Amino acid sequence: MDSNGVTAGESAFVTYINGHSRVRRNNQIDDKNGGQLGIDTVNDADGNAYYPDVKDNAVVLLHAGDSDPDHHYEPFNGAKSIAAAANGANGVIFDSIGKIYAWGDNTRGQIGDGTQDNREYPAAVLIDGGGAYIDFAEATLTRNDISDIPIHMFYDTIMRDNGTLETAVRQNDVIQIDLDNVVGVIGFTLFGESAYKPTGLTFESLNTEVAEFEANPNGGNNTTGKLYIKQKTGVTYLVAKDSRGNTGTIKLNVIPAGNDRSNVMPMIAVGENHTIALRSDGTVWSWGNNSYGQSGNGSKSSYTTIPVQVLKRENATASPSALTNVIKIATGGNHSLALTSDGHVYAWGTGVKGALGNGSQTEFNVHKYAVRVYGTTRSYYLGDSAEGTVTESIYGSRIIDIAAAGTGSDSKEGTKQYSYAIDADGNIFGWGYNYKGVVSPQDTYNAKMTLPRNITTRNTILKSARKLIPDKLGDTMHVLKADGQIITWGDNSNGIYGIGENISTSPSRASLPEKAIAAFGGTNNIMAILMDGGVAMWGDLRQGQLGYGSDSPEYLTVEKTPVRAYNFEWAQRGAFPLSGDISEYVQVIYANGGHNDDGSYSSENLWSAGMYGAMLGRGTEHDNEILPVGRVLAGKTDVSGYVKNVILVSNGRTNSDISVITTDNGAVWAYGINENGIIGDGTTVDRYEPARVGTAYFLFDKYTYSLRVDDVEEPKTSYNIFIQLVERCRRYFNRRS
Repeated sequence: MDSNGVTAGESAFVTYINGHSRVRRNNQIDDKNGGQLGIDTVNDADGNAYYPDVKDNAVVLLHAGDSDPDHHYEPFNGAKSIAAAANGANGVIFDSIGKIYAWGDNTRGQIGDGTQDNREYPAAVLIDGGGAYIDFAEATLTRNDISDIPIHMFYDTIMRDNGTLETAVRQNDVIQIDLDNVVGVIGFTLFGESAYKPTGLTFESLNTEVAEFEANPNGGNNTTGKLYIKQKTGVTYLVAKDSRGNTGTIKLNVIPAGNDRSNVMPMIAVGENHTIALRSDGTVWSWGNNSYGQSGNGSKSSYTTIPVQVLKRENATASPSALTNVIKIATGGNHSLALTSDGHVYAWGTGVKGALGNGSQTEFNVHKYAVRVYGTTRSYYLGDSAEGTVTESIYGSRIIDIAAAGTGSDSKEGTKQYSYAIDADGNIFGWGYNYKGVVSPQDTYNAKMTLPRNITTRNTILKSARKLIPDKLGDTMHVLKADGQIITWGDNSNGIYGIGENISTSPSRASLPEKAIAAFGGTNNIMAILMDGGVAMWGDLRQGQLGYGSDSPEYLTVEKTPVRAYNFEWAQRGAFPLSGDISEYVQVIYANGGHNDDGSYSSENLWSAGMYGAMLGRGTEHDNEILPVGRVLAGKTDVSGYVKNVILVSNGRTNSDISVITTDNGAVWAYGINENGIIGDGTTVDRYEPARVGTAYFLFDKYTYSLRVDDVEEPKTSYNIFIQLVERCRRYFNRRS
């Protein structure tokens, strides 16, 4: 059989005409080896790792590695040429489409995969730190018998033909993926081709209770790309996969059908001592501390214990009006952001370190109303279209995602805050306090940046970012890329980069065990949902975030590379994790609560673990007790048991000791330490189980008029993030009387 090969140091590499590659080494590998043979270790009977079949003059087949994700340990196929480092520490190979793979020692970045981790099997060489993925963003929507409405899906944001942004589809909708416009992105190749036409495409919804692709009559996953939205509110992830094993992911939000709301998925976000909520009608509400205008309603009182509506002012002389048409919200320590359906960003609260994006350098910088964020200059607003007197090179495209973080509220050194936005072209804009380069890695540390600046041009590893992932302190920033990678920059003192060391200062790619489909930033830690249904965490996990409790101190650690949270994976019992949050504790929402003993699925789907018992919703206030994984109690959501049908969750952070959740009927609930009325139940009483946000105790189940009254003599106004229910309450009582 024809072959070509190369020998380097003590390793030999050979490719054969059939595309297989073999490696040979003259001496047995010791435990300090960097993996230059491109094969993984196996464990012996005592659990010790060793390299199999690698002895004097032994020859073994090279593993496929990244070249075939579904058959990781099978032989590498399609090899065209192979090379090796002079010292035998690395191997490099390329395949029939020019894709390059490398393995072995990576302490100096020799592999070219955006990390410094040694690779024991072929890893893809990445351009701009980006790998292969499937782009299936183009589709058509059918709603209420109106067919073929063109849409473009940016991860969790939908853009209509006219540029209008949305974040949800409705129950009973139908989506058809445009198969002709599905693109496979390869990344770096020797032949210069960066894209290809995928073959063998299949599609899967990871939460079939919310949406399901058309059944395949031949069995297996769907091949037509036709998706049916069911009659259940919630979240799913759509996964496309081709014959090469490459994948792509879209997050899809589903809200109730009806014409009395916008196409907006509600959101909740917890600040340092205040909470904001986005309803599906596009309005924003706030409660809790208002010392710095956090409520956004024009006042600057000490606090408010019930939700108040956020107002806006378009300019200094305009009259205040309701902030409407909002599709996303974000909150830092004491400032907040809102993204509107036309792609503009509004900010309110304190901008003492520049996070309001108004260009102000004054020490006292507070907006009591929401105001628009400027662009990179004060001559236009962030998200303005390219039409106008300013040149197109200055204008970006529509903003599709926002993020905020921070802690503190004054000009002291301990106060940190930043804001971020990303546009439809993938440009990332940051502004605020540049703590350790968290706003702009190449610029002066700890500078106050009061206008957005595009950081993608000088950090090409951030290209193809799809989702902004802020932390909760203003220390670090993350993005989720289209290929399932997570990139981090800012403070790395707790291993938050996920690269195994603390010295990097440039945006770096975490060494994930599997592609990520979602991620959530915390307090010097981060959590990711993996495509295989696993949950990974890294950074400061000393408060029991991994879910083992205080009885397992060996898991109370700082992890500098991502580790799987096996206790959470055990708890899910076959259910897929949909969302969650992390800080000094962790909460995870599952597609359902997992299997009951009889094999049926449970709707008790929220689990928590970690420190600060009040925020865990488990009925305890013990701050110093570390609890293992367990379900969150029902509290006021039901007469007993555990909370059911949770679709949204937001953790507090240092100095904000509450959790906020939403159930699929739109009701908002909170639990924790009720300082400044941050729970929003009209009191300042601490709650150790879910309590209703708002002054009433109505529970509308499945959008019917069923009612439960708890120690209330007559109905009062209820807060609901899907629709306002007051009039429906009155009609219900009129029918009963």
